[in-house]
Amino acid sequence: MHLNHLLDAESQTEVKETLDSELNHTIPAPPEQSYVSRDKCYNSIQRWALENSYAIATARSYPFKGATRVIYQCDKSNNDAQLDPTQDKKECSINACDDQKNEGPDTPRDKEQEKKHSKAPQPRKIEHQTRKAMCPFCLTVTHNIDTGKWDLEIKNAAHNHAPSDHPTAHAIHQKLTTEQIKEISKFRAAGAMPIKAKNLLMKTSSTPLLAPLKSIHNFNYRGKKRKLDGKSPMLQSLIGLFFTLPESLELAKNHPYCIEIDATYKTNLHDMPLLHIGGINSCSQSFTLGFCFLAKEQEPDFLWALQQLKVALQPHVPSVILTDKESALMTAIKTVFPTTRKLLCQWHIGQNLFAHCRLILGDEAYRKFRQAWNCLLFSRSASIYNKNLHHNPSIISLSLDFLLS
Repeated sequence: MHLNHLLDAESQTEVKETLDSELNHTIPAPPEQSYVSRDKCYNSIQRWALENSYAIATARSYPFKGATRVIYQCDKSNNDAQLDPTQDKKECSINACDDQKNEGPDTPRDKEQEKKHSKAPQPRKIEHQTRKAMCPFCLTVTHNIDTGKWDLEIKNAAHNHAPSDHPTAHAIHQKLTTEQIKEISKFRAAGAMPIKAKNLLMKTSSTPLLAPLKSIHNFNYRGKKRKLDGKSPMLQSLIGLFFTLPESLELAKNHPYCIEIDATYKTNLHDMPLLHIGGINSCSQSFTLGFCFLAKEQEPDFLWALQQLKVALQPHVPSVILTDKESALMTAIKTVFPTTRKLLCQWHIGQNLFAHCRLILGDEAYRKFRQAWNCLLFSRSASIYNKNLHHNPSIISLSLDFLLS
C-alpha cells in the first residue's frame, strides 16, 4: 500500500509538470487596476481580450466580506472544478484490481451468461464535441466598500491554448453592441433587408461587426415578436387596402375605357405586394387611378381588388384592361369584368423578349428579330399587320427557329 501511494504521488507530479510545460504565458492578461463600475470593468477586460485573440466569460459571483466578488475566466475554461487528470486512471486501476480479487482461477463461469452479455446490444455512445480546454486563466473583480470601486486582480494569467486566429471563433465577441442594436433597429424600421443592414454597419459602425447575418435575422424576429405582444400574426392584420384620390377617381370616370394594372411592385416595409392601377385619357396620357396593397398575389386577393375597382368606377365598365402576364390576375379579370378585353402590356413583353430571346438568338439575330417585331407591333390595323408580316418574312423564320431550338 505504501509503495502504491508513492507511485500515485509520483504520477500526479509528472502530470502537473506536463500541464505546466504546456501552459501559454505569451497571451497577456489585462492590467490590474480599479474601475468605477462592474460594467466598465467587464467592457475593458473584454476589449483587451478581443485585441489579444481570446475572450473572457463570467464564471460566477458571490458575496465576499460584505461586498460582491465576480470571477472571470477564459471562455475555454470549464465552469466545473478542474478535474484531476489521474483520477480516471485511479478508478480504472482500482476497479480492475477489485475484479481480479473477486475472480480466482477456480471461479466457475456461466458460458450461457457470457454469450448473453456478448450478444446484448451495446448502448450507442454519443460523442460530444466541445471548445472547452480546461484553461486555468482566472481573474477576480471585488467591490471595494471603502473606495466604492471595483478592483481587478489576476489569479492565474496563463492559458493552455494558442491565441485564436479570428475574433469570430468566440461566441462572446459575436454579440451585437448597444450601438449596433440601435442602428439595426433603425434599418428594420425603414424596411431594409438584414444583408443590407449588415453591409452598412460594416462600413459605418465605430466598432467592428463580428456578428453573423443570422444574428440580425434573429434580432428582427424578436422585435416583431415583441411588437405582436403575444398575439397571433393572423389577428388584426391588414390583408388588403384599396385607396384613391377624389380627383383621380373623377378623371377615371371621364375616361374609363382603358385601364392599366401593374402587379410587379413587390417590395415594401410590410412585405405586401402593391397593385398600381392607372388609366389613359383622350390625349393618350396615362394617369394614376389608385393603389391597392394585397396580402398575397393569389386569385382571391386580385378578385377583392378588382371588386373594389368595379365599385369605384360604377356605373362605368372598362373596355380594355392592360396587364402583365399574371395568370391569377387575368383569371380574376375574367370573373369580375367578363365583357372586358384583356391585353398584355407591350413594355413587359419587350422585357421578357430581352431577358429570354436574346440569350438564345444572340445579339445580332435578336436585333433583327426585334426590328421585325416592332414593325408588326405598331401596325394600326389588321390589313397593315398582314402587309408588314408579308414584307418581313424573317420574323417567321426566326420564330420557327426559336420554337424548334
